[in-house]
Amino acid sequence: LTYVFLRVCLFVDKIGICSSAWVLAKMYKKIGGFQKDSVYIGTAQERKQMRLPDDTSNVHITPGHILKLPAFAKPPEVLK
Repeated sequence: LTYVFLRVCLFVDKIGICSSAWVLAKMYKKIGGFQKDSVYIGTAQERKQMRLPDDTSNVHITPGHILKLPAFAKPPEVLK
């Protein structure tokens, strides 16, 4: 079934009616019942009105600072 669907999409893409990626996305959206982002997270105005603070509990570094990887906490002398 996947092979047939793929071949149909490639044929549609080849003849130039539309890109098969758009066809796949439309079908997946309909099957999955996806909605616009504003339904899930609200519009920018709604989020601004809620005045929720940023959650920085998981941020242990600041921008511009290099994070040391766990495996390279103590690099070999060759790499220093």
